[in-house]
Amino acid sequence: MWQLSESIDGMAEACRGLGLPVIGGNVSLYNESGGHDIDPTPVVGLLGVVASLVAPPPGWSWHEGDAIVLVGTRHASGPRAFPLGGTRWATHRGRRGGHVPSFDAATLSAAIDFVAGEISGICAGDESDATAVHDVGGGGLALALAEMVAVTGHGAAVDELESHAELFAEFPGRFVMATNDLAAFSARAKSANVPIVPLGTVGGDRLRIGSSIDLSVADVSSRRRDALEDALAKVG
Repeated sequence: MWQLSESIDGMAEACRGLGLPVIGGNVSLYNESGGHDIDPTPVVGLLGVVASLVAPPPGWSWHEGDAIVLVGTRHASGPRAFPLGGTRWATHRGRRGGHVPSFDAATLSAAIDFVAGEISGICAGDESDATAVHDVGGGGLALALAEMVAVTGHGAAVDELESHAELFAEFPGRFVMATNDLAAFSARAKSANVPIVPLGTVGGDRLRIGSSIDLSVADVSSRRRDALEDALAKVG
């Protein structure tokens, strides 16, 4: 119960810090599947307004030659730059302990506001060099890049990362974006006081992340496309 109470307090602190208007939600506390308990799963309903919508957001639609950029702070707050507590990487290995990173509302808000401004301008019909955006969430940076490769069919060459943990850390406030004018994009981020890290370039038929990952685009795409069918086959 203490963990549940602390989670609620943390979510409330985050919503207040970010100015998020919560209009509803739900949580499943007593569900199970196959005789095994399912972790409590909160769903929070938020409200947002798009002032002008004349064009769709760019989504994951990067193109050959685009620069790939990490928007937001590269390192988490706290003693570990890339904490893995509570991540998919950890839970997949049966590791359910560890610590999640500290919450920094100011840093997180700055990154969110910058990204939202970039995307809302595109939706309003403004010209932009930004071509793609994806949050770094569940699965970390590795999954965000893999999903963009799978959906677009364009590979990526990403520079060597600082550590293996950087691939799978899930702390908030980071986004993968693509741009066809890195200098202009960097200037806007600097003006907004938002850190960015150039990661690499879109192109080719492989997803290469430093010396850690080297996969064909076709393999990444098929694994994403067939994931549900494969999972159900293992259950059967």
